[in-house]
Amino acid sequence: MAEVVRVLAPGGVFVGTDSRMSLRMKLFHWFDTMVIVDPETFPGRLREAGFSDTQIELSEGAFRFSASRP
Repeated sequence: MAEVVRVLAPGGVFVGTDSRMSLRMKLFHWFDTMVIVDPETFPGRLREAGFSDTQIELSEGAFRFSASRP
């Protein structure tokens, strides 16, 4: 994430989405490596990388995020 902050223009917004842990995701990733991002700790990780105005929006099975580069 620090690399995203580095290359993003000042005032730019980083947005994305990721899946949340579920039985469906476990089955989908049965024979590969699954790294789940915890939406509760993700805002802190974004801030540590240098972002501000972090927002998390939960939905069933997924979450969306946005964060700004100061």
